[in-house]
Amino acid sequence: MNSPVRITIGSLLLVIGLHLNTLADETPNDQSDRPRRIELVQRFASRHRIATAAKPDIAFQLRPKPLVYWTSPTRGDAFGGTFLWVRHDRPMAFGGMYLLFKKSGTELSREFHSLTSESITAHFDDDKIWEPKRRGVEFQVLPGAKPPAESRAARLRQIKAMASRFSVAISQPKTEPEPVRCRTRFKSFMVGRANCNWIKRST
Repeated sequence: MNSPVRITIGSLLLVIGLHLNTLADETPNDQSDRPRRIELVQRFASRHRIATAAKPDIAFQLRPKPLVYWTSPTRGDAFGGTFLWVRHDRPMAFGGMYLLFKKSGTELSREFHSLTSESITAHFDDDKIWEPKRRGVEFQVLPGAKPPAESRAARLRQIKAMASRFSVAISQPKTEPEPVRCRTRFKSFMVGRANCNWIKRST
């Protein structure tokens, strides 16, 4: 009898509307200045420190480059990146850091998602900004999944196949759910794992 294979489902906490003049006022008005925007988003991410609640002084490592940069092509009013924090190369949390371009000025916003069953906290500089009451993941059995293969390459294929079984859609009030596509990326620090970024379809 095959051993059960488990998947994780996380809880998301959103933190939006942070206006920081020290960074936001440096944002160029010219939306074609992508390198400058990348630099600002990376600097914003680097000022966040995430750790377990049990050991708050031992921070997770922030991967310097995001999993993906993204924009809002239909509205043209946002630019951001999705960053990953790891412990011993194991993903522990990710966060979206982004610039919102408004008539009143540029606003920096962020959102976090825990990837661990441990209690965690996040600080921005010296201020605690996030301490979710719920654990980040819940383990569930994935019906029909095969036991992990022997080789790393085979395990990556298995995970990609499992990811393809899921569908995600954006649901907003008074609108039909909007499907998003799964963008699978393979990273060396995820031994036998695949990271699936759900990306909004271009229109």
